[in-house]
Amino acid sequence: MKGFTVKSNKKILALFLAIIMMLSTLMSYPVKAEETESFDTSVFLTLSSEKIEQGKEFSVVLNVDKTTEFGGMTFNVRYDSNKVEFVKYEKYTGSSMANNQAAKSMVTYTDSGAENFTIPDGKVMTITFKAKDDVTGTTDFGIDVVTLYKIEGLDEIDLTAEATGAALKIIAPPADTKDLTEKINEAKVHLNDRLTTDSMTALNAAIEEAENVLKSDESTQVQVNEQITKLDSVIKSLVTAVDTTALEKEIERGDALAEKLDGYTPATVAVFSQAYQEAKNYLPVAQNLEDNEANVQAVAEKTKALEDAIVGLEKIPNMDDLKVSIKEAEGMLADVETTYMDAQRQALETALNEARGVSQNENATEDQVKAASEKLDKAIADAKANIAGNKEVLLASINQYKTNYPEANYISGSYAGLKQAISDAETLYATMENEQVLKSKVDAAIGAMANAADTLVLRATDEQKSGLNKTIAQAEALLPNKEEYIVSAFEAMENSLNDAKSIFANQDVTVDQVNEANNDLQRALTNLESQKRATDAEKAALKGAIESKENKDYYTEDSYIVYEKAYESSKAVYESKDVTKAQVDTALAELNSAKDALVTYAKDDQTDVEVIGLPTPGTGINVKDNSKNSQLQKTVSDAIQSNSVIKDKDTKVLKVLNIKPDMTDEELNAFNADSNSKVTIYIPLDKSEQGYNSYMVCHIKDDGSIEWLTPEIINDGKTLKLTVSSFSDFAVVGVKAPETPAGGDTNKPISSDSKNTGSINPSTGLPYTDDELRTGGMQAMAILALMGLAGIVLVRRRKISEK
Repeated sequence: MKGFTVKSNKKILALFLAIIMMLSTLMSYPVKAEETESFDTSVFLTLSSEKIEQGKEFSVVLNVDKTTEFGGMTFNVRYDSNKVEFVKYEKYTGSSMANNQAAKSMVTYTDSGAENFTIPDGKVMTITFKAKDDVTGTTDFGIDVVTLYKIEGLDEIDLTAEATGAALKIIAPPADTKDLTEKINEAKVHLNDRLTTDSMTALNAAIEEAENVLKSDESTQVQVNEQITKLDSVIKSLVTAVDTTALEKEIERGDALAEKLDGYTPATVAVFSQAYQEAKNYLPVAQNLEDNEANVQAVAEKTKALEDAIVGLEKIPNMDDLKVSIKEAEGMLADVETTYMDAQRQALETALNEARGVSQNENATEDQVKAASEKLDKAIADAKANIAGNKEVLLASINQYKTNYPEANYISGSYAGLKQAISDAETLYATMENEQVLKSKVDAAIGAMANAADTLVLRATDEQKSGLNKTIAQAEALLPNKEEYIVSAFEAMENSLNDAKSIFANQDVTVDQVNEANNDLQRALTNLESQKRATDAEKAALKGAIESKENKDYYTEDSYIVYEKAYESSKAVYESKDVTKAQVDTALAELNSAKDALVTYAKDDQTDVEVIGLPTPGTGINVKDNSKNSQLQKTVSDAIQSNSVIKDKDTKVLKVLNIKPDMTDEELNAFNADSNSKVTIYIPLDKSEQGYNSYMVCHIKDDGSIEWLTPEIINDGKTLKLTVSSFSDFAVVGVKAPETPAGGDTNKPISSDSKNTGSINPSTGLPYTDDELRTGGMQAMAILALMGLAGIVLVRRRKISEK
């Protein structure tokens, strides 16, 4: 931009500008353009801060649109010299500036050139001001566009500009508000007090004013102190108001009733309305009354008046129930079929007349309606409970029971009840000839006769006894044959016969008694048929079985004990004369069954080898020790090597025994050839042969074939038990003897493998492997843990039960 150049016509221009400046001094603000007006450019002010404390300096920057080309410009920056003081200005071009020192309210900026120019950063000038020390509030800065144009050839074309001023807020230095905050809090505490309306209004206004000062950042310390003083004065002047809680409560009750008065009588509504309105009008007055005795009494009187009016509201009574009762009573009195006791009928008529009067009274109160309804309902209930009995009905019932239930047909004891009920009914009928009797008593008399009739028991007729008579004759025909029967059975029949004769001879018995006696006697006769004594011929078979008793030495002890018991029982039956053929047959069958169940037994006294189950009782056994037979030893050793289960085990042939029963060769061959032949052999082990992990028995058959048997170890490891189907040589083989404990028997064989001693797998007859032992050990530990847990539960339950 070029500097300012003085031309010949500039004097005229300067004069013109001076006039414009004087006119602008007299104007506060430029004329506001219409919102729809468009501008060629813009000019605006910016502040270094929108808020400044008293006495502090700040700057105002005049800005123009940096893209607009100007030929010349003159601006006035207006300010309020009552709030701020001009300090200095700084211009950014060769233009001239001037502060109106007289008015102290305007700074003028002027610039022009021979050709158009722009202001790249938009800043035209910066003016420094200072806020005055005694002023707060907002002050405005405005812009007057005096001249603004651009050059086109030799012409100066005016430009329009949107001028935007700025506003600054002057604030006082922060005041100390701690005491004011405390005083506000103190005042707020009194908001919960019961104060007069005036006191509460003054307190709220003072608190509001103080809080405004507290919130304003323009408040000075003087203003803060003034609010503290004012609040303190208001607090000291507070007046406690009379308590209007009870009055307010009654007014609330009145509010709830005021819209629902249609159901009350007009007189009580009028009283209520007056008291209610007076209370509502009085409440705001009372709330501004000081709490003293006179005012308390006045509030209490207004409260009591409204309370009494509310209580005194009388509902318009509902007569629906009363009308229903009236209709019911009228129907009862009109019923010619029902007769009431005289006193109750008269009471019902009286109550009905009174109820009719109340129902027709438009001014009847709810209490009057209620009383009339209750009296009539009671009279109705009393009348229903006191209906008079009909003597003709009673007489008809008496005659009916006399005719339909003749005494001769019934058991004497059962007829006594009906006889007495008929007598009582006849007495009641005689009373009804002279006076009224309640229907309930007549019904009771008729009911008593009905109940007595229900308990009547018919006598048995001669025809109904005919069956019993025939059974008695059948039983008497057996009396001469008494010796043919068991004593107890015949005595039972005789007892039933005597009872039956007693029933037959009694005329006062029922059909059930006759039938029961007949059935009992028939059962006794039927039982007697099966209780005939057994003859000697029928005992012959039992006699033969007893005389051919089995030899005890040929059988096992357990089986012979069962046989001996059956033998003694059968012998007692045979020797008794008072037994039946069925008892004899049963005893014989039980003895034969016990005989068939006998188990043969044989023992070799040299080796103590025992054999159970030989086919013929009394057959002995012969046992020969072939342990030193080298040929048999070799046969067993070869058999061991051929056995994949034990060939790699530490084994020892303990003994070889030839076991044969005392049979002929023909009998033995037949036994050995029969696949169904089975005997059990018990082979004892001496001390040196005991203690192996397991045992195997090599059965060397007569045909040279080998059969490996796994014996059961019994008798604490002292005996081997095995089942065989043929007899020949048997080699006992011990497998993996355990290590000999310190100080133990040194004669026992010592196993080359000290592990897994004493653990035999029953499925193989051999010691468990290490894997089997590990798996089994874990299973055993789990089982022991479960057993321990179960024990704890059982102990706990036992303790609980003991408690």
